[in-house]
Amino acid sequence: MRPPVPGWSCASSPTSGAVALYLDLLAERADESRLHTNARQTLAEVSSLGIRQVLASATLPDLLEAQMAPHDLKGAFEVVLGIEDPFRASKRDAIARWLAASDLPAEQVLLIGDTNHDFEIAEEFGASFLHFSGGHQVHGGRSPSISSLDHLPRLLSAVRADIR
Repeated sequence: MRPPVPGWSCASSPTSGAVALYLDLLAERADESRLHTNARQTLAEVSSLGIRQVLASATLPDLLEAQMAPHDLKGAFEVVLGIEDPFRASKRDAIARWLAASDLPAEQVLLIGDTNHDFEIAEEFGASFLHFSGGHQVHGGRSPSISSLDHLPRLLSAVRADIR
């Protein structure tokens, strides 16, 4: 996913002031971010299965850290990936860098996301995708979907049993 015109950036567009205002307002309320029901339990159960967990967000690292801080989630993930450019808010590049550094074949990665763009990223890299319908976009029907995080450990256990 690249800008439609080489060298184009939202930073130089008429909307840049609105983007900056939005980011300021978001930062002011970062500590109000809530976890989904059963999120902490799900993270622990997935970890107990020996599955590596990486968080990738279309959020700037400092803001993402502020959103996570009230929930003490630092140790829940192997790594937390954020974006570098708020005017090009795609986590695609962060995921690409992580994949390259991880030495994992993308075919062994399951990307769980809640947007069409998350699906597109997984598809581009050749990773599997699971849609979480408790997030930003309605499921487009192009992948399996879960409606609650507590479905995840049972699903992953079943998949791992099939692989062995």
